[in-house]
Amino acid sequence: MPNSAVFMVVVVSNTGDARISFAGMSGVLPLAVVLLAAMAAGIAVTLILGTARLTQLRPLTRKRLR
Repeated sequence: MPNSAVFMVVVVSNTGDARISFAGMSGVLPLAVVLLAAMAAGIAVTLILGTARLTQLRPLTRKRLR
């Protein structure tokens, strides 16, 4: 079973509420929403850092191939 399917099973099975406090803001959200937001934030951070690292390595690779 792919990871995304396992994640969706976990999200659907966690329908309770979660109290969230971040940067002076607080509130209550469904746990499924919190899990999806955390997944989206993780994907975004990974893409940003991966792109930055590839941008650093590309010129070095071109120099070594010459």
